[in-house]
Amino acid sequence: MNAKRFLRAAIAVLCILKTGLDAQQQQARVPENIINQKVADALLEKRVLPDYSADVKSVNTSGQIVIAFTIDKTGKVTHAMVVDKDLAGRKSVNIGDPHLRQASLDAVKQWIYRPYKVNGQPREVDTSVVLVFNFNHTNGTPVKVGEAGDAVPTAKATMNVAAGNKTGEFGKPLIDPKVAESRLTGKTEPQYPQMAKIAKIQGNVVIHIVINKQGHVAKTKAESGHPILIQAAMDAVKNWDYQPFMLNGEPTEVETSVTVKFKP
Repeated sequence: MNAKRFLRAAIAVLCILKTGLDAQQQQARVPENIINQKVADALLEKRVLPDYSADVKSVNTSGQIVIAFTIDKTGKVTHAMVVDKDLAGRKSVNIGDPHLRQASLDAVKQWIYRPYKVNGQPREVDTSVVLVFNFNHTNGTPVKVGEAGDAVPTAKATMNVAAGNKTGEFGKPLIDPKVAESRLTGKTEPQYPQMAKIAKIQGNVVIHIVINKQGHVAKTKAESGHPILIQAAMDAVKNWDYQPFMLNGEPTEVETSVTVKFKP
């Protein structure tokens, strides 16, 4: 074998090895049996609300329960459990009452999904959901509890949606960034661009977003920031999740701005 043929053969072997390694790394980063709540929400066909007892509702409190569960090949919920924190970083808050936890679990276990399919074949998958509860009392009357997954905001957030006169550039009610931040349930940190690290570029990127009725970021638009950092910030923010806002008792889309900080 001459030198040129040997070199071509060596390059071919290296390419094959690299392709196999990349595939293994990608599979390790993204487990095939886990889907996020956005994907699961799109498959949801039947949702049952938690039936909280009068004793639970009488406690002046609010919070959220994170439930991890399996959707089997037929779309039924199995192996549901309350967790302190899911893979997206969303945390359970104020869930000390066992009756509250059980009512939430009993509800989710009755949910029905369309089967999740890969290459046309049903697959059993794991996911999680945040159920928000709000038993804060105003003038002796408990605040209405929203649907699981269609969270009820705090009184402050409710006032901003209901009484605010301003709308954003997408025509949705404009929410104060501090109020929106208090509703954040899942936050993905940005990947610092290698070029920015080398050039020691840092600073803040401000992104204008639309939060949809399910609390997911539906639209993004850069307002300010270094051009090298903007795309990384937008990619991260697209995966953020919020407790959805309510208007006249119904989930509504809202707009706000978020700041993503980059510092080496």
